[in-house]
Amino acid sequence: MLTLTPPREGVIATGKISRPGPRASATFRFAARPIATLRSSLPVTWSPGTRILGVVPVGSGTVVRAALPEGATVVRGRIRAVLRAGAIVVGSAAARAR
Repeated sequence: MLTLTPPREGVIATGKISRPGPRASATFRFAARPIATLRSSLPVTWSPGTRILGVVPVGSGTVVRAALPEGATVVRGRIRAVLRAGAIVVGSAAARAR
């Protein structure tokens, strides 16, 4: 049997955005968590395209959640949440805001 070692940054099993709109939140579930030194720097970047709405730091559990940044407004269209470990993109989730 072949066993693969996960990358230092971790592996996301699922990522989704709940309530796409002004009260949106992103949930990411890790299949493999990042190494301990990267767990303190796990931000979620929110954007409706190329413009960044804000960056929200998240915890380091198996499931991490990030709400839309305070004061951010979402117009109709696509909203995206990107989870990073350091400078590496670990996962992303997108939804259509109505």
